Amino acid sequence: MAAQPRIDVHDVGLTLAGHTIYKSLTLEIPESKLFFLLGPSGCGKSTLLRLIAGLIEPTGGTINVDGAVLEAAVQCANARARLLLCGHSSEYESKGAQINSQDILYKRLAIEGFLVWEHTDAFAQAGKALADAAAAGNIQLDETIHHGLANAPAALRAMLDGRGIGKHLVKLED
Repeated sequence: MAAQPRIDVHDVGLTLAGHTIYKSLTLEIPESKLFFLLGPSGCGKSTLLRLIAGLIEPTGGTINVDGAVLEAAVQCANARARLLLCGHSSEYESKGAQINSQDILYKRLAIEGFLVWEHTDAFAQAGKALADAAAAGNIQLDETIHHGLANAPAALRAMLDGRGIGKHLVKLED
């Protein structure tokens, strides 16, 4: 019998500020599998994670997560599992994950942080691969453009509030 997915995103649509971010996104992340979410700045990685975390409501489809992601990962991990953590933006305004240390001890888990800047040697190769994918039309880069330096503070507020899509740019007028 196949394992049920721990994270199941089915036919999810999302529209923000009148822009379609996802039309029909479907993915399953099964128990005991590693999942990598890669893409250039502004392509929707953080938006997908916010959807999965329940911070943004989809405009269609369903998202099922077997509990809070880190807590569920620890609780559901097999003996001697290795968990990698990258980023913690969902915890900026909360007290963070509540992990039972007994689960870590008795399951003999290895939990390790992953810092992207420790892999700068791979940036050029990854950048080229992403640029090639974007040039081939396989990746759509979304951005919100704010006009004039006077609008820079509003652009920063919009970015921090999650308004707009993709990268926020301030275009200086000629």
